[in-house]
Parts: sequence; structure tokens; C-alpha cells
Amino acid sequence: MIRDLRFDELEQADRKRRLTRLVIVCLTASTLVTFGVSRELKIKDEFQAIPEARVGDLQSLRTRKQGISGLLSEHHVWAGAFAARRELDDLVRSIHDEEKVLRGLEEKMKSEETRIREEAEAARVRGFVLLEHNKFDLALAQFQKALDLCDSLGEKAWDGGPWKHRDAVVVDIHALKSRRSEGK
Repeated sequence: MIRDLRFDELEQADRKRRLTRLVIVCLTASTLVTFGVSRELKIKDEFQAIPEARVGDLQSLRTRKQGISGLLSEHHVWAGAFAARRELDDLVRSIHDEEKVLRGLEEKMKSEETRIREEAEAARVRGFVLLEHNKFDLALAQFQKALDLCDSLGEKAWDGGPWKHRDAVVVDIHALKSRRSEGK
């Protein structure tokens, strides 16, 4: 009988230890799951807080890329990391494409400015040739065309300053207009 009591006591102690281990394991698992879920929700909120990129807006694409890169460098492993990395790759491609288009437009604008500069200079030279042939009205039209082309580019388009011949062309136009009004 004493042996049965001791056996019951040992069995109860063993049950208490198993129950205690079970409670500790459940609490630990619950804490880890809670921590993991709250971390995932926090990262998801941070990801959603990154400003959206707008198509064709290079600055918004760069801002989104920078935000996602920062989030991925801060949190290496999380549920949305693969989708974020895919989006980051897409953003890198989009930024490259936008920059390529922008470079093309800049080159086109530079070539257009060069063409206008050359045309203005050619009109100025034609004006002098027409003056030598005493074709004052045609020379005035060429000088006016050169001035209009010069002014269409603005001051910054002429190598950082105004067209070096602009003042001379304005004086020539004024002189030709004066001559025409005196001749009438």
C-alpha cells in the first residue's frame, strides 16, 4: 500500500512536471507567434507607408526605390520580402528607361538649340550680304529673323550668356529702320 502511495505521488509529480513543461512551451510558442505577427504587421505598415511611384515621374520612382531598398536592408527576412525585391527590380528597370528617355529628349533639345543658333548666325550673315547688295528691306528681315531666333532660345542657351552678336544686330535693325523712315 505504501508502495502504491509512493507510486501515486511519483505519478502526480511527473504529471505536474509535464503540465509545467506544456504550459512553458505553450507560453513560449505564443510569445514567439505574437512577436512574429506583430513584426510582420509593423513591416507591412512601413512598406505601405512608402510613397507610391507614378508612371513617368522619375523623382517618385527614385523615392519609392530608395524606400524599398532601406526597408529591405533593415529587415532582411519577412513575408513580403520577395514581392518587395521584385518591385525593386521593376523600379530599377523603370528608372533606367525613364532616364534613357530623358537623355534622348535632352539630346534632341541640344541639337535643336544648335540648329537654331546656326540658323540665327546664318541669318545675320545673309543680312550683311544683302546690305552689300543694297537690299536694305531684305537685310532688315534677315536681321530681324536672327534677333527673333536669338531671343527664342533665351540668354542661357548661348554658352552661359547672351548671344555675342545680339547688341550689334539690334543696332543694325535700328539703323535700317531709321534709314527706311528717312527715305520715305
